Amino acid sequence: MIDVEKLVDTAVDLKVATEQAEKQSIIFYSSSADRFLIYSETVFKELINGRSYEVAKYNGKLDYIYTVIVDELKFIHITDKLLFDGDLEKIREEI
Repeated sequence: MIDVEKLVDTAVDLKVATEQAEKQSIIFYSSSADRFLIYSETVFKELINGRSYEVAKYNGKLDYIYTVIVDELKFIHITDKLLFDGDLEKIREEI
């Protein structure tokens, strides 16, 4: 039998966490890929801030997917343009 109180508590926790995440420009977490999607280009650029990152073509379109790992957490940003000078040379195969 379902524990309704536990379900409601979990829903409230998720709602609060989602609201906090959205304030930080995190709009999605994929548990299967274990990564967070950042929608703001500005926030993602600040997150990179000198860190090593990857860029790849995304789904055969004219889009790029950027990936950076911070404190063992993976963050991505999908964009239709390259974010930094020299990224054209960094592009790895399509994912």
